[in-house]
Amino acid sequence: MGSPIICGFNTGQHMILDASDKCHKAAFDFGRSGINRQFDIKVTQYACGDENGGPDGCLQYFTGNTGTFASFNFPTSSSTVASTVTHLSNQCYTICFRQEQGKCAICYSTVIMGTAAAIDQGSFGLSKSSLNSAAKGRQDTGCDTDYLQIPGAQRDAEPAAEMFVVGSIAAFVHSRICGRFFSFTDAATIDGGVDNTESICTQQRPFRVIFKTDGDEDAIGISSATANEQGQLPGGIIGFHLNFALQDC
Repeated sequence: MGSPIICGFNTGQHMILDASDKCHKAAFDFGRSGINRQFDIKVTQYACGDENGGPDGCLQYFTGNTGTFASFNFPTSSSTVASTVTHLSNQCYTICFRQEQGKCAICYSTVIMGTAAAIDQGSFGLSKSSLNSAAKGRQDTGCDTDYLQIPGAQRDAEPAAEMFVVGSIAAFVHSRICGRFFSFTDAATIDGGVDNTESICTQQRPFRVIFKTDGDEDAIGISSATANEQGQLPGGIIGFHLNFALQDC
């Protein structure tokens, strides 16, 4: 296995690929005939073992104490999330964050909080809701098609008894989050939260998030949020755009 190559994406996104000494080809599949499209690709090559290339198995690698990250195809330069924003299908990759000196945990939150309205969607929406008549989050066993996997995840919320504390393990520690809001509930159920006002934190290291989507978007029942990923708002087809912030030990 050769040197890792960092490939730049539009809207500041990147991919880390292991390279060999052989020729590498970039293949593009454009839909809709009659439309001219183009890519600008920036490639940076690091020597094998260079820390800037990230750990093995990480398609994306972020450094620093704070920053943002997003699913591919998300309009990260926009301050609003249109109803047409759609994540990519058949994704399964790992996003990694370097543990900086003196930092023992990491917290994630939505870049855009938003509400359950077409003109004010938040920057998170993956899969179906756990409530038929209204958009709601899902967690753990309720997430089996499209989801983010955050090992050892805990809520960081009011009141003080539910706030995340480095070195302390909450009564309910979660692993997967999906649905329409980036929010857990303190229960061993599939039900998630109903807003994007909280952070989700973990002290499990290395700091990694796994993004998984299947090949289809469910659309059974026009207004059913539990069967139609586009039924109710925010939509379950959005993907994500999140903040990350490392926490002191």
